Order: sequence, then structure tokens, then C-alpha cells
Amino acid sequence: MTRPPTVAGLLLAAALITSCSAHPVPPPLVEDQSSVSSIKVRGVANTVNELVVKALDDVMGFWENDTSLKPPFTPPGMFVAVDSPRQSARGCSAEVSYIAYCGDGIIWNVTGMSKISELAGELAVTFMVADTLGMYIQRQQGLSISYETAADCLAGVYLHYVDNGDSTAYPTATSKDTATGVGAGLVALTGNRTDDHGEDVTDGVLETRMHAFGNGLNGTPETCLSQHARN
Repeated sequence: MTRPPTVAGLLLAAALITSCSAHPVPPPLVEDQSSVSSIKVRGVANTVNELVVKALDDVMGFWENDTSLKPPFTPPGMFVAVDSPRQSARGCSAEVSYIAYCGDGIIWNVTGMSKISELAGELAVTFMVADTLGMYIQRQQGLSISYETAADCLAGVYLHYVDNGDSTAYPTATSKDTATGVGAGLVALTGNRTDDHGEDVTDGVLETRMHAFGNGLNGTPETCLSQHARN
């Protein structure tokens, strides 16, 4: 079922999601690879990695089966877990407090992702992953990433799929679960950060990003991509 693009009782978490365009330096593989996923995580071992990998598998599977993207979705080639924002910036242009794409890789901070999971549940992690992959798709489609609303919209398309009960990874997820997760993630996305010169950079106001998410929740990938000019 669909739900309106509003979220009640947003959890006010201090967070941010960033992206970087360089290629990350590949750290060693995590020794504990107990997951049945084909995704091999590099970096540090942490229990939150299981939630991130579960979300990555489901979101990437959704986009791999989507036929509307031209060019079609190509999965990232590297997945890296780190335990500090500065460590996650190796080979990238910005610190990562939660999760980001960097070149052909996805990088997440296990401390930050653990906190968002504790604050708002598993679906908050899922939304953060979906939004980050939305930015990755946005870049693959040749769209400017100066504003991340296309990524919010694409995350909405995926979470509509979850809300409909079509996700095998989250078959018991309720609208309340997804609303809580999306709310926490969107509050995180509206946080301010500083660039390499110490200047404030905003990721957009909550209402703008909520509206973009709602467009995807009630729309299609074409809806999301048509709202943004190509580079």
C-alpha cells in the first residue's frame, strides 16, 4: 500500500550523509564473512555490517531488476566499513559520519550506522542505504548531485516496494517502521556540514527532501530523474 509523504514523530538525530567523487583506498577484507551475501565487506568487523549488507542486497536487487533506468543500474564494486569519519575519508574528499558513495565504492561508518539503528530501528539503516544508492544512481544517470533530491525520490521508489510487501528482506515491515526510519534519515540529511574550506554546506531543508521522497513513494524512477537537469 502507499502512504502519504509525511512522517509523524520524527526522531531528532544529529547525522549527515555525504558523497565523494574520488576512489577509496581498498582496506583488507573483514575476516568474519558469515553473511550468505555475495557482498564482501572490507575494513572493520561490526554487527551493524549485517544490517547494511542486508539493505545493500535488497536495494541493489531492486534496481538491478528495474528496466526503466537508461543506462541500467550497475552495482558498486567495493564495500568498506570504517570506524571513524576521518578514516573513511581516505581517498575521498569528505568525512563520512554515516554512509556515502565514493567513486565505485560504498563506505559506511560503523559507529554512526549503529547509532542510527539504535535510534530508529533497522529501517533507518535501510533508508540511509537506499538514499546513498540513490545518489550513486543519480551520478550514473548523468545527473548533477549538487542537490540530492533525486536520491531522496529514488529512495521513495524503493520504499514503496517495501511498503507494498514485495521485499523478501523486510516482509514484516510496517508503515510505522518505514516512517520512523525515513523520518530519522531525512532529519539526518537536513543537517549542516562544512566543506574543505570550513564553509557551511546545507543538504537541504526537511520539507524539500520530504517532498522529493514523497514524489518517489507515489511515483516512478522516471518521475525522480525527470525533475533534474543532466550535466
